[in-house]
Amino acid sequence: MLENRDAVITTLALTNPRLATLSPDEWEEMEQACNMLKPFEEVTVEISGEGYVTASKVILLARGLQKLTADRQRAAAAGNLRDPVRVLVDSISTQMAHRFHKIESHVLLSEAAALDPRFKKKAFQQDEDADRAYQRLCNAAARVTFPNQQAEGEEEGAAAQEGSATQESAIWRDFDEQVSGLVTSTRNPTADSVLEVRAFVEEPLVPRSSNPLMWWQSRGVVYPRLCEVMKRRL
Repeated sequence: MLENRDAVITTLALTNPRLATLSPDEWEEMEQACNMLKPFEEVTVEISGEGYVTASKVILLARGLQKLTADRQRAAAAGNLRDPVRVLVDSISTQMAHRFHKIESHVLLSEAAALDPRFKKKAFQQDEDADRAYQRLCNAAARVTFPNQQAEGEEEGAAAQEGSATQESAIWRDFDEQVSGLVTSTRNPTADSVLEVRAFVEEPLVPRSSNPLMWWQSRGVVYPRLCEVMKRRL
């Protein structure tokens, strides 16, 4: 309606001149209100039309909306907005402060953002929130089990038994005693998860327009534990 303002005014004047129409002040209020609400429309369209990840964007989108609303509040304080629009801005700001309170501490949203190769730690304003998210991801990655782990354990056990027979040989006894503390029979899930998270965080960010799921598809072999966690977060 606002975009077709002149056509609406002209049509009403010709077809029904006695009909009460909006005053210039009311048109200005409508325009200011539309400008205020436009970012919310953009966010709605972006989330609704996205074909893949959305959860990891929530923290950044919420922060962006809060910043824009704060800018509008400063404009209202300077007298650049009409009173009805100022009331609208204040109401929206109050509601967002309530709904988005400590959003960076939300378990699912923070972990999704931390796992998104486009955002990682840049999704957080507080380093503590990012550290807590990655610590939870480390713990989750350490609990990941793979179908072939049990079979590998059985094979390693058989190899150990076979090796014990070999160790009876006097020729190899000295060598086996020297390296016995250096040979790892099984992998440490906790250590593996820490190494994966550390390496993932140190990788450069990918462009915001990239598909994070495609990135994980190509890097899943490098971060097998994190990739399994990602499937339940993103």
